[in-house]
Amino acid sequence: MACMLGCGIFHKRPGQTADTEVTSETGCAKTEVVPPSADPASASHPFKICSDAVATGAAPLIADFENCSIEVTQNEGRDGFWWVFDDGTEGTISLVAEDGAAHFQSADWSDWGSGVECHIAPVADYTDHCSYDASHYAGVRFKATGKGRVIFRVATVSNIAIASGGTCTRGFNCYDMPGERFVLTDDWQTIEMPFCRMKSEGWGGKAAPLNPSEVVGFHFIFYSGQSVDFWIDDFEFFSEHTAASPVSCEQPCPLALVQYPDKIVPQNSFLPLGSELTLHTFEQQTKSCGAITRRYLQYVPKGLPANSTTPVVIALHGSSTNAETFHTFLARGRLDELAERDKFIVVYGNAAPGAHSSDHPEWENTGSWRYDTYDDGQVDDMEYLMMVIEQLKSQSVIAGDNDIYLVGLSNGGGMVLHAAKQHPELFKGIAAFMPYDGWEPLPVPSLAGTGLTRVLFGIAPEDPGLSKGYDKVLKTLPSQWAAAMGLSADAILNPLTTKLPNKVDEGKEYSGNNANALRTRNSTVTQRDMSSPDGALKVRLLEFTRGGHLWPNPVQDTVVNLIEQYGFRNQDVDAADAVWSFFKEGK
Repeated sequence: MACMLGCGIFHKRPGQTADTEVTSETGCAKTEVVPPSADPASASHPFKICSDAVATGAAPLIADFENCSIEVTQNEGRDGFWWVFDDGTEGTISLVAEDGAAHFQSADWSDWGSGVECHIAPVADYTDHCSYDASHYAGVRFKATGKGRVIFRVATVSNIAIASGGTCTRGFNCYDMPGERFVLTDDWQTIEMPFCRMKSEGWGGKAAPLNPSEVVGFHFIFYSGQSVDFWIDDFEFFSEHTAASPVSCEQPCPLALVQYPDKIVPQNSFLPLGSELTLHTFEQQTKSCGAITRRYLQYVPKGLPANSTTPVVIALHGSSTNAETFHTFLARGRLDELAERDKFIVVYGNAAPGAHSSDHPEWENTGSWRYDTYDDGQVDDMEYLMMVIEQLKSQSVIAGDNDIYLVGLSNGGGMVLHAAKQHPELFKGIAAFMPYDGWEPLPVPSLAGTGLTRVLFGIAPEDPGLSKGYDKVLKTLPSQWAAAMGLSADAILNPLTTKLPNKVDEGKEYSGNNANALRTRNSTVTQRDMSSPDGALKVRLLEFTRGGHLWPNPVQDTVVNLIEQYGFRNQDVDAADAVWSFFKEGK
């Protein structure tokens, strides 16, 4: 039964618009924006150390939501409230105390999503904000049930932006705070989150390690695309002595973080398989979770002999998708057509399941590639690529000295760059479209004499699928790779520039008002080549002005929510043709 007195309370952060919510069966409607008890923390009023804001172990309870309250219990110097926050688009959100627990519901957010924050750091006076020293404890635990997958994050002074009173200099990327994901279930479960296991996802650059002595609060984040029904109760700290099980700092096993584990069946594929397009699996050991089944699709043209010396193109999909996605949705079968025409082999790699597997209940075998910016500590995807190449040899598909080319989009593009930095000798050429290589990319090692002769980048400055401002990082990558290959300063500063034909006015008929769709209409392509005098070494940049976050292809998407999330794909270029012709130049 919902709390009748006040119908529960719906908090939003100060400054946000509050929507009215009906929170009891009596029809009583109450919305309350709680005014701050002090000015918000800011650069002029930053968080500071306060002697009385220290945990002692005497009273670990943070909130139990009894008596219709979603305030933080004032134990051990803690004080604060629970707030909801969102991406500012047109979704719905509510937070009420009912049945002795907090109930959060959220849906239809179209940017990054929504969340709940538990702010525990007290205010010493009207302007002085304290951080909270929770170092006595090993972590937090709570009971939870509901629907959805949750990102739990710990907000500390070192990972809060300077403008909000912290010391982090990464702006919006400071929100990539140390944390961990978990999956809600229909039954109540007790979840323990040790501080030592908290790590950032990596998309925001290099985050400071979690320091329990400077805690400000806790965030529960729900990404867009899911309808959230989240119940939480008995939120408290725990110590090593009061933990329900021995505290483990190991990262969770990959399958434990998959919302729909029944959709991880590596031997299944929705594509029509045959003698040319085939599915293959093998076992790979994780760090501490035993073996996990890995998979890939393989296209071998008709009549190609065993132990072939023909080139191999390995294609890597983006985050939360799979091998079938690259084959059908991204390349639309064009790589297979080129392979049949020119007699080369295509391998569609598949990331392992885990925290970034799709939230869509019908998507099978999805995952994201693990490298510098996202590493779950369990799966080694560089090893996976080497195992795929070795399996091609052991099954007599290739002779073993074949030219290997690696291509990818987004998270797959980032994996391409990571793999080529780690083992450039494995690859004759690489192509990374709309790649994410981190806000502080690892240096490119010297590539002289490694055998890597062709590097292609596909970059869209207005890319809606990457963080705002990330184009500044992307634009530095081609010249870095060109310098690592040994190209001259003149070749790098004065590339051969070609404006490619603008064949299609993408989104011409679009009449909506979605910002991502509007800013990716009628994209154009500029090609810039940096080459050695003999043309043996080349770095090519394809810059898609107003391009969306998708593999370029002459066929446009029609699914509205995809267009509104990723924009219109460029139709002037078929990336499969562009990549393969570029690789062929260096043969």
